[in-house]
Amino acid sequence: MAEQKQFPTTLTESERFFVNFDIFKLHAPLENVKGNVIETLTKPPETGGAVLLEASAALDNLNETFDYSKQADTLLYSIQLPLQEVPSEGSSLEYSDQSTQALQNIGTLLSSARAAGTDAAGGSSAIDTIKSFFSSGAGAVQSEIQKALPEVIGLTANRLQGKARNTMQQTFFVGPNKRDYSFSFELIARNADDSQAMSTIANRFQYFSNPGLTGEGNYWTYPEVVRFFFMERDGDVFRRIKVLSSSSSLVKNSSYESKACFITSVGVEYGDDEYLLFSSPRGGRGIGKLKLTLALKEAEYFTKEDFRRGGDPTIQEMYGSGD
Repeated sequence: MAEQKQFPTTLTESERFFVNFDIFKLHAPLENVKGNVIETLTKPPETGGAVLLEASAALDNLNETFDYSKQADTLLYSIQLPLQEVPSEGSSLEYSDQSTQALQNIGTLLSSARAAGTDAAGGSSAIDTIKSFFSSGAGAVQSEIQKALPEVIGLTANRLQGKARNTMQQTFFVGPNKRDYSFSFELIARNADDSQAMSTIANRFQYFSNPGLTGEGNYWTYPEVVRFFFMERDGDVFRRIKVLSSSSSLVKNSSYESKACFITSVGVEYGDDEYLLFSSPRGGRGIGKLKLTLALKEAEYFTKEDFRRGGDPTIQEMYGSGD
């Protein structure tokens, strides 16, 4: 069973809600095809172009590449900290505004190309006419520049009159962005055990968020990933609670609030001007106060499937029963 580090080591009634960080070993992002690709690329050189064809076929088989529940399911360590701020989440989607004027310009270009390349019978293909247009040399280019002069003059006139041409912007969907999270904790040692636990927690987050080196030192190894969820304490009993709106993902039959995240930054501030070191009556010394800031980036995308919930009648009506 993976080791768990809890802070504070001795709980009081004031500690009710906690956030739990489970850290998993990431074997390799492309574990499902890595073996085939490496085996193919290390074949003898006399196999020639067949090697590239086999490697290409293996890379085409990127099944479940982004399912980190399969590539990161070995639990290494757990850290439990008191929840000191209100949790928040947000979906970030990317859209792009593009001018439909570009489509009109393409139409003008094709018309000019067709006019320049049409043969006597009028039977040239679109590709042939475009080739003919661009192969007609400087004369055609100069002709197009001359055609553009009225537009340039018109643009200048519009500016002088305080007008701007409507470029007919159209909004297109690009795709979802991966979610970011941040956590801040201010930890104060009540005893020597708390002081030691704070040092260990800071060290573990630093350790698991950084890469390693291969034996030769030529390549980085991937850092570990973390999944977090929330817990409520009732006396000595801890139970997992649902906070975020998405349906929890599963890792070996355990539900998680987040998907696999990389720790993108760890900030540690040790003590302050008034309280830096902890000293116990028995002579023990350690960190007295610690401010810990974490930034996480989810390694997987969210889609509608992640928000399908069986208890929502609207979702059931539109898409059928969810989870």
